[in-house]
Amino acid sequence: MKNLLFILLLSTAILCSCEKIEQPELYPLVQTIEINQNIYTNTTFFGGTRYLIKYNIELSDSAILTINPGAIVIFEGTTFYTSEYSGASIQAIGTADSLVQFKGVGFYNGYQNNQGYISLAGGISSTFEFCSFDDVAITEQNARMTINNCHFQECSFGVQIYNYGFKEFDFNTFSSVENHNTCIHIGLDQVYTLGGNNEYDSHQQIKVESEYEYISGVHQWKAQTAPLVFYDDLIISNSGYDQLTIDPGSTLQFQDGSFQVSGVLIAKGTESRPITFEAYPSTSSTHYWEGIKFQGFPNSSEMTYCVIKNGGQGGWSTQANIYIQSNSLNSIRISNCTISDSYGYGIFSQTGAIPPYVSQNQYSNNTTANFNW
Repeated sequence: MKNLLFILLLSTAILCSCEKIEQPELYPLVQTIEINQNIYTNTTFFGGTRYLIKYNIELSDSAILTINPGAIVIFEGTTFYTSEYSGASIQAIGTADSLVQFKGVGFYNGYQNNQGYISLAGGISSTFEFCSFDDVAITEQNARMTINNCHFQECSFGVQIYNYGFKEFDFNTFSSVENHNTCIHIGLDQVYTLGGNNEYDSHQQIKVESEYEYISGVHQWKAQTAPLVFYDDLIISNSGYDQLTIDPGSTLQFQDGSFQVSGVLIAKGTESRPITFEAYPSTSSTHYWEGIKFQGFPNSSEMTYCVIKNGGQGGWSTQANIYIQSNSLNSIRISNCTISDSYGYGIFSQTGAIPPYVSQNQYSNNTTANFNW
């Protein structure tokens, strides 16, 4: 009898100990509530409570779901979603001391391939601040989002953006994202909404969807610690005054396509934080991309302290890391850049084009020649 009592007491102590490890410091966990019906009215998830999402749950009819600091939302391979025109939103705002936690069962109980999803549609803005996403990912379609001071880990991807992009996205961190190391999947015209204070694991990438899209208007891309990876051409249009400014420290990688500049490119790196244009994957010495092509009627583009390499394969009659077409009207300035490992030329200026202004560039391992004009 004493042995049985001791075992019961020991079991209770172990359970209590495990419980304390998971508790937010300011909100001791007091109960678990199963959410098994769609949400049509304003609802609050309170701190100190687990909310178990065992079925796909829709948030609609302009309902606002408020999730307080210390609340834990657990998904069993399920989806929490708003539909288009529903007018619904999620406001999950924790604090630095007490996060709002979203957990997939795969992470929570040790099972695999049972990730949770938050899927947002419609034009209403949702907010996630001081949240953790463990085996839970967010997808967006026609809905603006604010995501600040959040952490994503152990998910197949972190955030997937289809249309509107972020209202704010800054001071977020990503680790152990599994899907080909893609932590963010974003449309080309939404890249400018990424803040400049996010942190990513060294092996991660931001996949940019550029097929059938182009940059129109004036945009600035803030530097990310993960490369922007393009699987299709990146194009700056010339529909008016179209300009892309890329911040120092940025890396752009291209699987096969090209970077076509019909507008204006301002890529001013620094000696300590150059801007890199290279093939994807960068670990392969035999993989090439088409390179950068300046064309059309700009062209006051400027490249300073940039690294351009592994270009010049396919696409154009002349293969080069940088190719300047004949109808470029103004001299393109290229200075203090490292131009290397081209499949053809380092820089090639087509007959009749205004040659680029070049200064203090370094050239190496360009197969045909370093430059031609």
